Amino acid sequence: MKSKCYRASNALTHSVGAFTRSSPLKFERVICQLIIMSSPNGFKAGMCGTMLCNTSAIPARVVKLIKSIGRRDMEQMDPKVLSAGSSGLVLLEPLVDRKRQKKNKGMSLREQEGYCVEAYPECPAWGRFFFYADGQSSTACGVIKELNPSG
Repeated sequence: MKSKCYRASNALTHSVGAFTRSSPLKFERVICQLIIMSSPNGFKAGMCGTMLCNTSAIPARVVKLIKSIGRRDMEQMDPKVLSAGSSGLVLLEPLVDRKRQKKNKGMSLREQEGYCVEAYPECPAWGRFFFYADGQSSTACGVIKELNPSG
């Protein structure tokens, strides 16, 4: 089965990117599956960190831990903490200063326009990311499952 994601380069603008059937979406929230590699205190709701996706460093916040996925398909609904070695579904949102965004002062063009990412099922190469927090002592890798979920 071929992927829907194609890499192409445009010789006129010297840009390289992924082309899918739909245009890239700005994300306000994203549901992703995280695998916690190291975390002294565990991943909790409200934790802020940096999401490294493609070539972007996106400041993000963990809004909610949706569920924990055990190693033998045991699922625990609404966990309090994800510890090192575990995985789970997490709701993330980018951190954007809304007051600065309205004034468009002191913001980079990327912050003004928003961040664009792709879901892993749509484009696997652009749906992976690395997340670190607490001064790089808490690290996780993950894939984006759903963009801008309703509810």
